[in-house]
Amino acid sequence: MKRVKNGLTREQSAVQCGAAGVTEYWTAFTCLESEGCEVQEAFSLDAFVGDSAVRAVYYESGWGREYAPVTVELNGKLRIENRKGRSSADVHPLLLVHGLSGTLYAYAVAWSGNWTLEIEPSDSGAGFTVRGGMASASVAKRLDSGETWSTPKVIGAASRTGSLNEISAMYHAWYEAVMPRNALSDLMPVEWNHWWAYEDKSINEDVFLRNADRAAEIGVEVCTLDAGWFGSDDGSEHWFDVRGDWHKVNRERFPNGIRYLADYVHGKGMKFGLWCEIEGLGAKADLCAANPQFVAKRDGAFLGYVCLGGEEARRWAYDTLAGMIESYDCDWIKIDFNLDPGEGCDCDDHGHGAHDGLYAHYEGLYGVLERIRLRFPEVVLENCSSGGQRTDLGIMRHMHVNFLSDPDYSEHQLQVFWAASIVLPPRRCLHWAWSNTCGDGFPGMDFGSAELSEAEFKFHMRVAMLHATGYSHPLPRYGETALATMREQIAFYKTHVRDIIRGGTFYRLTPQAVRGGNGAGWNAYSYVKPEREEAACLFVFRLEHGEASTWIRLAGLAEERLYALRDADTGGEFVRTGAELMNEGLHFDDMQPIESRVLLLLQASAFESGHASIL
Repeated sequence: MKRVKNGLTREQSAVQCGAAGVTEYWTAFTCLESEGCEVQEAFSLDAFVGDSAVRAVYYESGWGREYAPVTVELNGKLRIENRKGRSSADVHPLLLVHGLSGTLYAYAVAWSGNWTLEIEPSDSGAGFTVRGGMASASVAKRLDSGETWSTPKVIGAASRTGSLNEISAMYHAWYEAVMPRNALSDLMPVEWNHWWAYEDKSINEDVFLRNADRAAEIGVEVCTLDAGWFGSDDGSEHWFDVRGDWHKVNRERFPNGIRYLADYVHGKGMKFGLWCEIEGLGAKADLCAANPQFVAKRDGAFLGYVCLGGEEARRWAYDTLAGMIESYDCDWIKIDFNLDPGEGCDCDDHGHGAHDGLYAHYEGLYGVLERIRLRFPEVVLENCSSGGQRTDLGIMRHMHVNFLSDPDYSEHQLQVFWAASIVLPPRRCLHWAWSNTCGDGFPGMDFGSAELSEAEFKFHMRVAMLHATGYSHPLPRYGETALATMREQIAFYKTHVRDIIRGGTFYRLTPQAVRGGNGAGWNAYSYVKPEREEAACLFVFRLEHGEASTWIRLAGLAEERLYALRDADTGGEFVRTGAELMNEGLHFDDMQPIESRVLLLLQASAFESGHASIL
């Protein structure tokens, strides 16, 4: 439907996306005035839903606080928004609405900057209006006469049965159809990254190479060098202050350069990854003086990033990333962004106007990433922003995998994954098994500790097996017992888990865990892939505050089919029908706090029922 206001035509589109079941919403504006027009309210979605809105759920965020659930009983208008310049810095761009009819509605903003989502019940209470898109005060887009501009999209989904798992399946199907992919990302490789074990203070060439030796021995497939590799040889220099000087390598730490590390890793049969904050700009970086026209500012104040609104800055970013990939033979680039740009740059000589700098920056970033993927189609791009501070379906159309959060202690990790996987397929989520940290940002986990039981060790490794997995541990410090357990669990992940995650249907079987013991005391997840002999994989975790026993009901199985359930630790088997597993469930009463159980469900038509239960 077209509307004309202030010399602009406004046409909203709502396109259903085939088998995915989602609807894409966006709005196109066309300027009819000869002197030009300005768009000041850019909702992508503005629609009426004929169902009473009863309750809404959204997820607050922050560093180490990602995906904190908030439930609101609706008796008036509700608005959530982000104004920090990174899509999930304050709150995640997702709103769930429970209708009186039992239908669950979901709306996700596919945009990396500032956004708004709001619902407003009608006066009669017999329906609600939902609006969403870019935050209205964060953009004033200037259009020339005859020019058409389309907003970023909002992706909507609805489940008539009120099933969050059904909502997830819809978003996952949509994302599978549009996401970038290559052989390495499809593999879901096991990664090692140096960051939490060494940060920038303790990483150097020898440390990295010795870890690469151990990583290869335990089955790691990608070794990533995080921050600390670039800059001058000044030992007092902090990596944050010199972001932007990517042409420099710290030769005190890495005397043979970065390509030497890549060649060494490749020689071990692994892929090489490198961290870069291509948008980031440190106050002491040479780039500030060499290219002052790149420096993002607002009201004259330094914002700490390169404004990619202009063609020259975008060309520099592309050339820099491409040069790193080629010179260092990178297979994986971790792209980080460690600051809040707020409303963005207002310099009107950067290729944008005074009021659309943030929009221009993100459009520029998306364009750079698209060009990089076209030139290097087999290189994996990892999305990161102080962990999970810029997680949205806009940037993830240009990235292969998303880092969920900087902290990775297991209870936090379960909370984050439970909610992040509403819109992101698990195979595109990356988190490390609880890291051995050298700093004090969050408590670390020492896999070499004699106080860590085997059951606890496996618990923490398996939490990170629910998706793409990795480690940030000082591997040379661990003895053979710890390394052998890591090797065993990594082999199990590679042999039995990741293939069923690829293309399998994902189910949450319990409510969300919440940091501090405030959520579910048990967490269970399953992946179902009926065409495999191993038709499903069930993960069960008893948290520290979990009750002594629980029942877990599975989902997505064929009711009449027999399934042989095999315990991954004991090898014991028993047989159940799909109906029994989904209706009665499985009773777990022999697990201690911080213990896990993994069950493989095999097609069991050839098995006889009556096997003894191991539960």
